[in-house]
Amino acid sequence: MSKLVVDIVAGLDIHLAIDEALEGVDPLTIITRSDWFILKDSVVMHIQDQGSWVRDLYNALSDTGKQTTLKEITIFGISIVANVSQIQAEHDSNNNARE
Repeated sequence: MSKLVVDIVAGLDIHLAIDEALEGVDPLTIITRSDWFILKDSVVMHIQDQGSWVRDLYNALSDTGKQTTLKEITIFGISIVANVSQIQAEHDSNNNARE
């Protein structure tokens, strides 16, 4: 699971929304959700990397449709990272899997 989180964080360029990370970042260029943010350009690049069919569908959207799509992808990516990173395997005192 940790590899999945690392791949999503790297692929979408997800950052913790701490003051130092947000310093100098134009708020119009990011999408935030709870304690995380993603640069809009990173999401657009991810869409472009999905192939010509996805790229053409995205490019055919209205400006409002594009913004909604960026927001939905951001929410999905951040939700996966935030929730999967909280998963913990249950184990006994000997670090064996719990039955």
